[in-house]
Amino acid sequence: MLKNHGYYKDNMKGIETVVVTCENGVFRFVPPTVGESCWKVEKLLNRPTSDAVLVDLDGDGKKELCTLEPFHGEHICIYKEQEGIFKKAYDYPEKAEFTHAIYGGELCGEPAFVVGHRQGKRNLIVIRYDAEKKEYVSQIIDQNCGSANIYHYLHGGKDVIIAANREVNEIAMYTLEK
Repeated sequence: MLKNHGYYKDNMKGIETVVVTCENGVFRFVPPTVGESCWKVEKLLNRPTSDAVLVDLDGDGKKELCTLEPFHGEHICIYKEQEGIFKKAYDYPEKAEFTHAIYGGELCGEPAFVVGHRQGKRNLIVIRYDAEKKEYVSQIIDQNCGSANIYHYLHGGKDVIIAANREVNEIAMYTLEK
């Protein structure tokens, strides 16, 4: 693995796994179970990727893979697993130069991805799946912020995102409601 960067802890059928991204693609590491001695390494995607997370956005029981490509590139992509292979299902329609921050999980009671990028428009973006329209939809949380890292938590029943908005020298707190 060359130029590794992203690290994401995931749960696959009750087993904690790790997803690592690098110049060589996206890999899942599965620890050995009782009686096994070796870790399993699965290559999920063969594309240079700086960060990735897995979340079931559309509620079908299979997690979509959201990637930032190429390595800190301008593409936010979502891949859907079909017959054991991740195939591209969505490209964010605008360039998101120097993608860097990513979160995947529940947001306001719905599964979502949140992505920040550090050049160009420097937006903080939410991507969800609209079941009625049967398509992925995006919404901008903030503009011209340049998030390098983001963290999500719940406080008082509300979703909070903390962003290290490196490009504007601030730490920002976003409280989100439906």
